[in-house]
Amino acid sequence: MPTAQSRTSSLTGVDQAGTFAQNDEELPQLFRRVAFRLKPGEGLDAFRIGEWRHRVKLVSVLPAESKDFEQVKPDLQRGVRSRLAESRMRDLQKKLLLEATIEIHDPSLREAFEARFGPTIGARR
Repeated sequence: MPTAQSRTSSLTGVDQAGTFAQNDEELPQLFRRVAFRLKPGEGLDAFRIGEWRHRVKLVSVLPAESKDFEQVKPDLQRGVRSRLAESRMRDLQKKLLLEATIEIHDPSLREAFEARFGPTIGARR
């Protein structure tokens, strides 16, 4: 499967170099379709996926490579550990937020917090 190099790294699944595979399930399908319909050098200013807006520029398309498993094993291990760590961090963040007692004295900040997280999440007035 070919991989694309994009000037974005805000999405889970895009590595630090900005590369991702066409079949990478960590990225939204629409994002992958948009990216792989572009030609190298082309970009798209803004498109929306859910509540997020994205900009993408296709830098290059890298052909698929055939490598021995032992060659790619360290990279695969790093990738899996990174994705597991990110998932675990999100879970811990949710848990901490649910267990926290949060006091927000400023009415406008409290309103913004409650709009995002709901009025019952550990908030104390």
